[in-house]
Amino acid sequence: MSISATVGKVARVAQQGLSLISSGHVAQAAALCYRNTGGERRFLVISSRKSGKLGVPKGNVDPGETSPIAAAREAFEEAGVRGTAQNKILTAYTYRKDGKRLRRHVAVHPLEVAGMTEDFPERGERTLAWLPAAEAARQVAEPALKSLFEALADGSLPEFSPVPHRHN
Repeated sequence: MSISATVGKVARVAQQGLSLISSGHVAQAAALCYRNTGGERRFLVISSRKSGKLGVPKGNVDPGETSPIAAAREAFEEAGVRGTAQNKILTAYTYRKDGKRLRRHVAVHPLEVAGMTEDFPERGERTLAWLPAAEAARQVAEPALKSLFEALADGSLPEFSPVPHRHN
């Protein structure tokens, strides 16, 4: 399946907030967490609890939940990130976890980090690192994330724009 077909399928599932376990498919959402530090944009990568491979926060879209809401929830649960994920899907991919029958369809949403907390559900279970896009591309395991970080590093993803800050 082409990347545009995968994005389309994942977008349809994600926008509806469906969990399609009965048909062998599971909707997941991922957060591409970013912040600007010293004039440089850095991205959060985290380790998997089981394999230790690096990726981004992700998990199942719960019933009644939208994909961006799920992405923000996963970023908080896995890394203590506070922020709002955009509706935009930067990339999407499909995988089978541990060779199981269920296919997981992942939509990756940008999330500008508004803050971090030390008190979150999976604290101490994962390694977190803030990396420039080029370094993140070298470190992540998932090919779709590697391609996304490469595009961010070389500037070939012009449609990626941060959520404007609101100053009260």
